[in-house]
Amino acid sequence: MSTPSTSKPKRRGLPKTKSGCRTCKVRRVKCGEEKPKCHRCIKFGIACDGYGPLPNASKTMIKKIQPLLPKGTDRRPSLSVLQFEPPQSLFSTEQDHRYFEVFCSKTAFEILPAFDSSNLREVLLQACVSEPSIRHAVVALGALDLTAESLQDFEKLSLDDQNENPNQHHQNALRRYTTAIKEMRIASAEGEQDFRITLLTCFVILCFEAWNGNQDLAVRQIQTGLRLVQAWREEMLTDQKRQTITDDELMKTFSKLDVQAISFAEESTSERHALAVNGEQELLDDMPASFSTIREAEMHESALLRQSMRFLAIQVPLPKPHPPKRAFPVNGWWRLQDPRAVSIQQTIVTGISNWVVAFEPLWTRLKTENADEKSLLIASMLRLHMEACFIALLSVCSFSEEIFDEYNVTFSEMVDLATFTLQIMDQNRSKKPKFSFDSHVVIPLHMVAHKCRDRTIRRRAIELLMENPRREGVWDSTLGAKIGGWAMAIEEEFCDEEGKVPEWARIHGVVFERDQERRSALLTCEQRTSADSEEVVVRRKIVNW
Repeated sequence: MSTPSTSKPKRRGLPKTKSGCRTCKVRRVKCGEEKPKCHRCIKFGIACDGYGPLPNASKTMIKKIQPLLPKGTDRRPSLSVLQFEPPQSLFSTEQDHRYFEVFCSKTAFEILPAFDSSNLREVLLQACVSEPSIRHAVVALGALDLTAESLQDFEKLSLDDQNENPNQHHQNALRRYTTAIKEMRIASAEGEQDFRITLLTCFVILCFEAWNGNQDLAVRQIQTGLRLVQAWREEMLTDQKRQTITDDELMKTFSKLDVQAISFAEESTSERHALAVNGEQELLDDMPASFSTIREAEMHESALLRQSMRFLAIQVPLPKPHPPKRAFPVNGWWRLQDPRAVSIQQTIVTGISNWVVAFEPLWTRLKTENADEKSLLIASMLRLHMEACFIALLSVCSFSEEIFDEYNVTFSEMVDLATFTLQIMDQNRSKKPKFSFDSHVVIPLHMVAHKCRDRTIRRRAIELLMENPRREGVWDSTLGAKIGGWAMAIEEEFCDEEGKVPEWARIHGVVFERDQERRSALLTCEQRTSADSEEVVVRRKIVNW
């Protein structure tokens, strides 16, 4: 048996963001700082903005926040009527118009949230008519979609990987995105954006950066949007208009993003996650014995997920010692003993169990009555996410990893649901890399890869992640597969004669520290040295994706 390394390897450099030209600062990439124009901008064919100061866009947005007006009452053209064919004069080139059409006919249906996204599509596309920044960003997303069509993996879809024959669609996407950022910065500085447009700004930036694999900036946009929503709610707390727009799909979209942001946030505070809608607990207290519609099931599922994320953010301490800045715990929560926190965990777990019971008749009916594919897709994802949430909460208070051996049937069902979901979403069986704003299968399969020690089920989960390259929000399936494969290899070094991973060899405290510039991550975890000792060693590995 080889002795695991206990020495800390030299850390690789991280991208510079505090210096450089304004264009590179906006895109959060490392600037070469050449004068008078940086070579990166010249390489991308983008006008360099020079080296003056860059305003803090998120702070400006919060200071300039205005009440969210009901649809049709804005000073700008009404957002209530979707113009599918905006004047071609709005686009500087025929190619831009083509990219916009790609977004309208294809991209918007693939990357937006799966449930009730039609209103969000209408708001976004209508905003393109009156808001140049949103229009340029949508054009950039359409160009990015055409870029992805020619790729076999995400490796070439980054801000730095531009070879001698760069993808022309990607070049155009970067140019239009840079133009969009400039327009957004001007509108923000002038204080002309209303609240809805400001949130749409966060949304399109988030989509573009997450699709390109820049998780750091994508997470910051999520956090900016969440702070804006919270500030607006506090401002409108006693306003009668509050009730009329509580169900706005854009607001709901950002409220759900807590589920993704917590996994990558460098810090968590109660204020950052205090986005509970009034009556959320009352909704769960009145959960029916059986759901009659998918919409009803989704409302309760969303409330349970938000409760779970706030619990993990506020009540559960980070591993000791704390991970370094820009490093994120993947599997670091366990052995929670605080009585109040354990009580909260038990309450949420009970709520999830009640949800599963209430969902079962609806799930059975959908399968036996040959429901349409969209209904089956949404239902399968709801069930998959609830099972993943249950396993995550179970992890927090467990004192032994052997407890998860009792849930191999659950893990197998999660893999089956993920397989079914992927088959519906990718009916053309294309293995080209996909992007979606919403979370679908990556987080649940990641959970299986870490917590299931059944050799067959675990390998199926890792293979699905690797064979179906996807970015779902800030999660990357290829990175998830490599982390899961690394964890499996470390544990299975010590399998017994029956092929079972002994309890003492099961790892804890998995943390990964990303180097965005090199597209690599330093993985670390703790593992006991033997069955006869409580001593732990730190295992490390650098992976690329």
